[in-house]
Amino acid sequence: MEEDKKLRLFEKSGLQLPEVIRGKGQQMGDVLKLLENMLLFDNCDEGTAIPASTRPARLKELDESSRVAVLAHSIMAYLFTFSEEHLRRISSRVTSDTTLWISRLFRFNEASAFFHEDAREGVVRVCRLALLLRFPRWGHEGQDAFEGKLPVVYVSEAAQAGLGPYICQQLGLPASCLHVVACQGTPSKQMHRISLRALEQAIAEDEAADRVPAVILAHAGTPLVGHTDDLQGIQDMCKKHRIWLHVTGSSLALLTLYSIPEYVQPAETGDSMTLELSEWLGLPAVPHVTLFKASEPTLVHQVGLSSLHLPVKLTCLPLWIVLQHLGHDGLLGRIQRCIDLVSAAGEGTSLGGVGSFQSNKLFHALETTKEVQILGVEKKKKLQPGEEVITHYRSARELISSAICALLVFDTALPTIVFRFSDVKLPPAREVAPYAVNAVPENHVDETDDETYLNAANLWLLDQLRHDVPQVVLELINVEPMGVFLRFAPLESANWIGTEPSDVDRCLQVLDDHLAVIRATCAQQRLFRVAIAAQTRLKPVPMPNWAGLGAVQYVPETDGLDLRKLHEEMVAQLKSDDTAFLLGQSSDGQPCILFGMVTSGFDTASLVRVVLDIGKQVEESSRQLEQLVEKLTLGIARANEDLEKEHVEQLLQEGVFRQIPVVGSLVNWWSPPPKEAQKGRTFDLDTGTIGSTELTYKTHLQVKHKSQSS
Repeated sequence: MEEDKKLRLFEKSGLQLPEVIRGKGQQMGDVLKLLENMLLFDNCDEGTAIPASTRPARLKELDESSRVAVLAHSIMAYLFTFSEEHLRRISSRVTSDTTLWISRLFRFNEASAFFHEDAREGVVRVCRLALLLRFPRWGHEGQDAFEGKLPVVYVSEAAQAGLGPYICQQLGLPASCLHVVACQGTPSKQMHRISLRALEQAIAEDEAADRVPAVILAHAGTPLVGHTDDLQGIQDMCKKHRIWLHVTGSSLALLTLYSIPEYVQPAETGDSMTLELSEWLGLPAVPHVTLFKASEPTLVHQVGLSSLHLPVKLTCLPLWIVLQHLGHDGLLGRIQRCIDLVSAAGEGTSLGGVGSFQSNKLFHALETTKEVQILGVEKKKKLQPGEEVITHYRSARELISSAICALLVFDTALPTIVFRFSDVKLPPAREVAPYAVNAVPENHVDETDDETYLNAANLWLLDQLRHDVPQVVLELINVEPMGVFLRFAPLESANWIGTEPSDVDRCLQVLDDHLAVIRATCAQQRLFRVAIAAQTRLKPVPMPNWAGLGAVQYVPETDGLDLRKLHEEMVAQLKSDDTAFLLGQSSDGQPCILFGMVTSGFDTASLVRVVLDIGKQVEESSRQLEQLVEKLTLGIARANEDLEKEHVEQLLQEGVFRQIPVVGSLVNWWSPPPKEAQKGRTFDLDTGTIGSTELTYKTHLQVKHKSQSS
């Protein structure tokens, strides 16, 4: 009895727990089955049964190196079962080896490494180290150690959004310690690189205001467009003013591609750099690496750039395993394959001693296409058949032979390419006689917002390229104040999804086809507006964010028609022959018809006439339908009136006594009323006349009287 009571109390105490973890738990097979369903399907998160509406998840196929990186996390968890002394020896070996390999691969000799999950964490730690080097008492006294001379952190206006405030927040510095430096350049040059003049002026102003310039965050490839700062000029400025230089960006991956002889001084890219190896190599579970140079181990440990905590030291284990598996050639092959897809180097230029660049079709095709603008690159003329390509970019051998700092290698390749369709100048329409049907009215004015249409056209172009060539990852970015651009950064995606040169060739082919469609649409837009202006039943609707021919609204002659239903029916009929029509809505909420993109040689005037004819047909059918509804409404009202009159007459014929509840039953029993056929009303849709259903009930047939026949 006592045991039953304890059992009930135990079961009652677990009622507040979720059912899944109550009692003795679930079978391991059920748990693994649930996990498997969650991994394989997007919307399967409850139970082991697979719903009928599940969507298969898009899973990345892992290569051998990726599988090793994933496996390394399981090995790392198993290592914590070892003794502390054994684990310490393993972690020290793994950390020292990985640090040495990374520093040698990226030409950053005699450097220490900090491995971290958050990309911003490395920047925060090196900034804290730079402040301690300038203010040794800051770690103990806080802001009192500044003695009124606040440090300044310089960040480019092209940096990652929110990076500067995040650094100040993590360091406990006021917002006044952040100085955002303006960029320089034009659309045909590196417009997102730090202006050295603005930076020098900012440093002079801060020193004059009794402040201490402490850190400069520069970019070897800005996050948005991939432009590289003048690292050599910034480095000289940092040495002059004793400022810590930290470099980030995807172009740092290019440091691994050049084999610099031993007698050439290794390239110095500053005091520290952050490497995003997981993105560049396409490997999961690989940490970010921040390389830095510091001669005081105490300060390094104080700011958290080194740790004695064994789980933290083993963070680099996946990278330690992967680097040994890939080797130097494997790592160079992965990075070079990404650069080959967009590089501006000449054909056959050997980089890193591993293979050579491809024909660079993407860059040269975009560079020589009239309607395409590449951000940061000056437009070149289109080559004629048989004309050779003369490149102005220098090879690695020329750079080395001229004893130029290896920082300048960032100008020989483009790890990120940003482009857009930019030509929206409409050709003049053909001359039309003033007495012609589609003549331009005297008060007609062409109003085209080029920038707005440019953004819409590039958005349409991006959608088409993503649909046709999903293996080439393109992004839509907004570059102020120019507008939207298409961004292709293979270092961030190519190794993840396996983009091949054949995919880029396919992308170029599709791009050329779609550019022809945009050109044809732009050429037909004025003719379209002219054709619409000549029709009184079609009204143009301004749709600045629509990339197609334009938008119109059908104006019916009949008042009172439902415009939305009218346009829905028109679009449905138009789409049965051509899918380039959509139902739209103007800024004032009125329905309209959107005309899509067209190809060259398209007859716009005939298309407008087709829309007008279909509008008239739909209007006529709508008018007939409304007339029919009106007839039905009137017929039903008349039938109800007739039935009411017949009911009253029947009551009068049967007498009043039959209507009294008790007396009526007695009268009906004594003298039953005559049985009459059920009566109703029929309505003839052809003539609109109303008749009786008496004959229908008698003959059980629908009889059409001659007087009602059409």
